[in-house]
Amino acid sequence: MNEESLTGESSPGSAARTALTTVALIAVVYTFGITLLHAWTVRTVYFVGVTVMVAVHIARVRSADDRAVRLLAEHREVERERGQLTAALAESISRDVLTGLANREAFLAQLQEELRAERVVAVLFIDLDDFKNVNDTLGHAVGDELIICVAERLLTGSRQHDIVARFGGDEFAVLLTDLDRPAALRVAQRLLAELKSPFSLCGRTVAVRASGGLAVSDGRPAQAPEQRALELLRQADLAMYASKAERTHSVTLYHDAMQTDMVERLSLESDMHHAIAGQDFQLVYQPIVNMREGSVVAVEALMRWQHPSRGSVPPSSFVPVAEQTGMIVPLTLWVIREACAQLRAWDEHDDTAGLSMAVNMSGRLMSEPGIGSAIARELHRALIDPHRLVLEITESLLMEDRSYAIQTLCQLRALGTRLSVDDFGTGYSSLSRLNKLPIDEVKIDQSFVCQLEHGDAGRTIVQASVAMAHGLGLRVVAEGVETERQVAMLRQMGCDEAQGYYFGRPSPAEQATRVLREWVTTPAAAVPADLPRQAGRSWAEGTKLGA
Repeated sequence: MNEESLTGESSPGSAARTALTTVALIAVVYTFGITLLHAWTVRTVYFVGVTVMVAVHIARVRSADDRAVRLLAEHREVERERGQLTAALAESISRDVLTGLANREAFLAQLQEELRAERVVAVLFIDLDDFKNVNDTLGHAVGDELIICVAERLLTGSRQHDIVARFGGDEFAVLLTDLDRPAALRVAQRLLAELKSPFSLCGRTVAVRASGGLAVSDGRPAQAPEQRALELLRQADLAMYASKAERTHSVTLYHDAMQTDMVERLSLESDMHHAIAGQDFQLVYQPIVNMREGSVVAVEALMRWQHPSRGSVPPSSFVPVAEQTGMIVPLTLWVIREACAQLRAWDEHDDTAGLSMAVNMSGRLMSEPGIGSAIARELHRALIDPHRLVLEITESLLMEDRSYAIQTLCQLRALGTRLSVDDFGTGYSSLSRLNKLPIDEVKIDQSFVCQLEHGDAGRTIVQASVAMAHGLGLRVVAEGVETERQVAMLRQMGCDEAQGYYFGRPSPAEQATRVLREWVTTPAAAVPADLPRQAGRSWAEGTKLGA
């Protein structure tokens, strides 16, 4: 019988197909007595880099009258022993390919082992806050290099017997053993501090922030270690998301109330999707007054949500959820679209024409690719001069030294829009940094305005803020003005513009239109009759994008 060999390269999957082919050949030969290949050799290259030669020999055994009685198949491994290959494969499936760290499965297996041994363990879950922006702006090669560097720092900062793992993307986990809660929290905070120093990546200096969540076991016997391990991971994940929501870039320790909060958050998130689809959000507008002339020169658009069963949902509840889920992007663009359409409607009447519109910009939008182009399209669609749109950014965001935020601001400024620093005085700005930002005005936070009537300290802070801003060539707007005395003091200090309950509450478009028309005929600083002042209440309650 002639003998031939066939050689090919395959993955483990194709090796399995080869085995099936062999069985099929055997069946054919046995059934029809056809003379086929006596030996078939297949070269299999496994993904772990181990090459294995497998020789499969097929022989037909004949009876005395030359009929096929049975077939014999034999295979042998040539270059590697089965045990070595098995060990290599086991090692490969327990490691993260990019960093070499343990993967989720290996981490979970070790956590279960610790729980079976009734040891006190802590799970630290870490997520990079700025990773998406690094990938989007610098490319995935730099993103991969960042992940590798983060892994190295976590390994360097951890104790010898701790387990550091990468769960995928920008998510890491650390298994801490033999530590009580206070000690585990200290170690976790130290590990997160390791990531604060900038990274040198491909000739660039990149700074990122991270958020961490920590869950600690009680060391008691676990009847189901597998379930308890998953529960600890879930708790650490919940704590990490709580840290992200607080924007502290630190470690948050899990507590039971977080579970209730998460259920409520998921419910609110679902309701928000329905609200966006059903257009249940609405805008209200608050006048901004020129302090020297006593005329309304602008309005600020603020978001409202009247839920059918929850009632009025405050922005401090729904804006953080929108930021975490990404819904803040379509919501903000909707605000700009509606606000610009309202400006166009007011432009049709002489007594309300020519106003500017202020809109709050979430820090989440600073890392959103193409946000400048999206805003430009809305302005073009509404035929609104970009200079009439004032985009308000919180001071705390600008003080975090995020290069991508500055790039986005420059793009927005290049459109012709005006930029305002909101909540001025709460972010501990440096003069040199403010001077480098492409901004046009600052808004003095209401917490300082309300102190004007309560001692010299409040007046000194506001006066210094006005003088500093004017020294940098910036306009000054005071927020939360509620009394006539505050108006007089701000005028004396040279404040350019002001808004607050003294001048008018945020109101829907129809009512806001009546207010604007009354300001044309009402003496400066007088209060429209249908908008009584409410001392002690601020014009904006809670998070921006709403009042």
